[in-house]
Order: sequence, then structure tokens, then C-alpha cells
Amino acid sequence: MGAALIAPFAGVGSCAASLCGGCLAAGCCKLATAGSTDTTKGARCVLFWLQVTAAVLSILLAWQPKSWLDSICNTIPDIGVCECYQGSTYQSSCYGDQLIYRTEGAVLVVYLFLLILSVSGCSKHAAKDCPAGKFLGLIVLIIVLFFVPNYIFSAFGSVAGCLSAIYLVAQTVLLMDFAYSWNEAWHSNAQTALSNINSQGYRMWLIAIVVAAAAWFILSLVECILLCISFETGGARALILITFFLAVALLVLSITEWCKHGALLTSCVVLAYLMWLAYEALTMLPYYWSSSPSIWYENLLLRRIGLGVCTVSLTAFAYSTSFSSREPAVHQASLAEQGEARTLATESHDEDVEDVPEGLDTSDFAVQCSVHAAAAIYIASALAPARSPLTFAARTAAVAVSLLLYGWTLVAPMVMKNRAF
Repeated sequence: MGAALIAPFAGVGSCAASLCGGCLAAGCCKLATAGSTDTTKGARCVLFWLQVTAAVLSILLAWQPKSWLDSICNTIPDIGVCECYQGSTYQSSCYGDQLIYRTEGAVLVVYLFLLILSVSGCSKHAAKDCPAGKFLGLIVLIIVLFFVPNYIFSAFGSVAGCLSAIYLVAQTVLLMDFAYSWNEAWHSNAQTALSNINSQGYRMWLIAIVVAAAAWFILSLVECILLCISFETGGARALILITFFLAVALLVLSITEWCKHGALLTSCVVLAYLMWLAYEALTMLPYYWSSSPSIWYENLLLRRIGLGVCTVSLTAFAYSTSFSSREPAVHQASLAEQGEARTLATESHDEDVEDVPEGLDTSDFAVQCSVHAAAAIYIASALAPARSPLTFAARTAAVAVSLLLYGWTLVAPMVMKNRAF
């Protein structure tokens, strides 16, 4: 009798659960395909906030993970991230590192998938469609990767330590572009004041440039002294001092009459950043090579500074000029003189046929995906560093390449005078 009475309610419960599950699945599908981004800035903002979401989730999931993972892993031990549930002394750090690697690995997969779509003829749909679906895909991937064995993500962490050097070099390019734009803006303000016969305004802008440059130079000098005091091994100090003096030499070169493209403010900003790059390299030294590993390796403030620099560079990159719009006006004029304007009009018409919004630059989207994929690797290595001589060598190479890149920006306009820079 009891079973007969309960059966209708059990049937109603099963039916309600099925309906709720179906409604949830339909709602997720509808959400994943909702919305569109019709401008380049909109597509960039989606990628930027996807990066921010992944970084915040990494930090939140890795914060006191034992408090919520132990109860789960007690039920399903030895599966995925629960392989850390072995009573190890470093169980909490194992949880944290593995959760960071899974979250950043998930967002890396999303960026690489969008990049593949962009270079395989589906750039319009990759950039324009399903902005909410990209975030939903990130969440689903994180959940799926929870059940993947730990050794895969341990290998990912080791590889990320080396490949993060790629983003540091890319960040150097972004920073140089920002510093050149900053100097050019303030110098243009000074020239405008001079043309308006405002000698006081002209002097004020020049003083502002010098004061800002002096502040960055002092910061770089303080960085150099602190690093030399803290890292006492010969190889570490050699890296610090060689980087500092080579950057100072480039600074001196940039303010000479020969180097007309150089700027004092830009050189000082790059000098301060190069000293930070030297620190980024030294943090990848194994513990036994440092005199004070607990201060420099596990300092949360310094980690936040690194993530802050990454955030600022990605923000500036998101609001920078679209790459396809950076084409010199002289080149556009020559195209018109050569009679290729009709070809450009035909290509524009083809894009209209494909329903590409006028304000959306699909070629720029691929570059954005590449930079954000490299940034995801860097964030993984910053939050859960895998230190080894190999990662130290990769970071040291990033310092050397950054020095060469800045030196090339100073020398190239003078050596290759027939080229437009």
C-alpha cells in the first residue's frame, strides 16, 4: 500500500527532474548561441574579460582548496585532481597548483580553438558569434579537466614555465608601443603649446617628460640594487648588472643626435621593465641557487605586481589601434595610383556579402587570440611556477631578446632609411 501511495509522487519527481534537466540544457544552449560582437573593440573586450575570468577563477579555486576538495576527494579518490588526496605534506599546494593549471589550460584551449578558426577561414564567426558561449565553454572545460590525470597538468606547468618567456617578449613589444605613444603624446602637446606661442606651457610639458623619465630611471636603479642585494650568486648578479648597463647604454644612444627616433622617456620606461624581466628570470632559479628563496619566490605582493603588469599590458593592447588600420597613408595612396582601388572595393563588397560588420576587423582577432593564449601560459607560470634551470634559461633568453628588440627600434630607422617605421 505504501509503495502504491509513493509511486505517483516518485513519478512526478522523476518527471520534474527530467523537465528541469531539459530546460537547463535548452537554456544553456540558448545562452551559448546568444549575442554577437559587431566591432573590433567588442571582440577584443570579450577575449580580455575571458582572460580576467580565468585568472580570477584560478585564484579563487586555489585559495584554501582543502576546505572543499577533501570532502569530494574522500568520495572519489585517485581521479583527476583528487590524486593529490594522499595525505601528503604538500597536499594543499598540490591542490592549488593543479587547479591553476586546469583553469589556465582550459582558457588556453579556448584561445587556441578560436585561433584555429580564425586562420582556417572562419574568422568572422570566431570573432562575431557566441560571446556568452566562450565563457560557458570555459566553465565546461574546467569541469571536464577536473577528471584528467594530474601528471598531464604537471607537464603543462613545466612547459608553461619555458613558454611563458614568449609572452614576456610580446609584453616588451606592447610596453614599447605604449611608451613611444606616451612620449609622442606629451611631445605633441609641447609642440602645440609652442605653436600657440605659449612658452610656459611648452616648458611645463618638457619638464613633465623629464620628471617622468627621472622617476622611471630611479625605479629601475632601485630594482637593480634590491636584486643585487637579494640574489647573491655570481650568475644572478651578472644577469642583473649586464641587463642594467646594456639598457643604460641604449638609453644614452636614444638621446644622441644620431638616433633621431629615440626618446628619453621611452628608454627609461623600457629600462625599468627590463629590470623587472631580470627579476622574472631569477624567480625561476631553483631554490638552492638563491640566498633568500622564501622572500622572493613566495611573496604574494610580487606575484600581484607581475599580474598587474600583465593586466595593464593586455588592457592597453585591447584599446590599441587595430593592426589593419596601421597601414601608412603613403601606401594607400600608391595603391590608388596603381589602380588597385577597384580590387579593394571588390574585397569590401565580398565582406559585405559575407555579412561581416563594418567595424569588425577579423584579421586583428587572430593576433589578439595569439597574445591572449601566450598570456594564459604566463599567468599559469606566475601563479604556480615550476622552477628549473631550463625555465631560468628561457626567461634569461626573454631578457636578451627584449634588449635586442628595443635596440633594433632605435637603430633600424637610421640603418634602413628607405623604409617607413
